[in-house]
Amino acid sequence: MSFKKIFKDQNSYFEWRLERIKNIEKRFPIIFDVRGKKILDIGCGHHAPLSYYLYHQKRAKVYAGDISKTSVTAATKRVGKANISVFSAEKLPFKNNFFDLVYLLDILEHVKDPFMAVKEAKRVVKKTGLIFIEFSPYYGYPTGHHLYPIGFPFALLPFQIIPFFITKKIVLKSKFSIPNLGRHLLEQFKHLNKTSIHKFKKIIREVKLKTIKEKYLIILPEREINIDWTSHLPLIKEVITMSYSGVFKK
Repeated sequence: MSFKKIFKDQNSYFEWRLERIKNIEKRFPIIFDVRGKKILDIGCGHHAPLSYYLYHQKRAKVYAGDISKTSVTAATKRVGKANISVFSAEKLPFKNNFFDLVYLLDILEHVKDPFMAVKEAKRVVKKTGLIFIEFSPYYGYPTGHHLYPIGFPFALLPFQIIPFFITKKIVLKSKFSIPNLGRHLLEQFKHLNKTSIHKFKKIIREVKLKTIKEKYLIILPEREINIDWTSHLPLIKEVITMSYSGVFKK
């Protein structure tokens, strides 16, 4: 399967996301021991695959949200009776020390202020709780630009350093099965906050979170490749890490 086929339709994308979550569980089983626990899925998205999995498969007490009303409506229909609402990652509508686990899955690179998003996650998680964060580093090749659904060969271009008018022309000329996906990808690309691994590690230090475990990965449609050996190689890890993930606590 290619990234192009993953975006063939909404169901194909949802199923792929579910498989990714199951792979995360293999890497970090501790964050899926959630039966009866209160969890928060920040930036759950239109499909809310993480909330769906934790609610239906793990029997967690799921709270979730997104800044988009459209996404929240769709997520509510998909997940069911979970507590899903509209909110910003930088200003969570919850009390201090409320959740057992907080997840920021593929959302940190999209928020306006990643520092505040992580700080808010720390505020609402219990002192004995955990925070899970996974994101695509901005300079990670070839997915940091989030334009990989355009398919081979153009998805391999380093759009982070290419003039935007060229990027726009390539994306809008690409063909997609999902209506308006090209325009959505462009808007998403324009608003990426350019979070690198270096920038993220600085946020973790400033917010004063403790790292429990972290992983550096190359993620392909049907395979994940561990590249933890890059963790002490600053430039290399920024360029070849397609997905960084970690578990943190206060």
